Amino acid sequence: MKSNNDYKKQVEEEHGKSLREIMYEYCVEKNLIPAEISSILNVPKKTIIQWKNHFRFGPLQREADLSIARRKEVIADYTSDLKNVDFNRDFINKDYSLEGFKELIERFLELEKHKRTLISSSGLADMSAMIRIEGLKEMLNYLKAYEERELYERYKREVKYLELVKEGIKEF
Repeated sequence: MKSNNDYKKQVEEEHGKSLREIMYEYCVEKNLIPAEISSILNVPKKTIIQWKNHFRFGPLQREADLSIARRKEVIADYTSDLKNVDFNRDFINKDYSLEGFKELIERFLELEKHKRTLISSSGLADMSAMIRIEGLKEMLNYLKAYEERELYERYKREVKYLELVKEGIKEF
């Protein structure tokens, strides 16, 4: 009975590539299931599954790895954007105006981004921070649309869309 290492040598010699490259081709590029790969490479299915798991080429593993990489990129962007931010700086608009409100929201957004850089994992706390950040961004988008006199039209479009959805549900 051959060992996984024996199969590895066999497959690499036959294909002239590293096992990682071979598995990437079949698992990721061609999206084949272990039974198909087993048949092509003439290797037991359990060995293929072990290799697939080892290289993290399963769809859920790849998605998890991609999610972690995206989070790291976002955190790096936040860290870079906030590098010279003084959270204790004076407010420009200390009055209770729309500009003052907008400045406060922008400051809260900076704080939430900074808090997210301090969260060590991508668990519930991170998700909660993401939701707060996106909520603050959306609020700033609403303020911008309001200032540009587009928010009323946007609201009317949303109402029309909702009516179409409701009609589609009735017909279904």
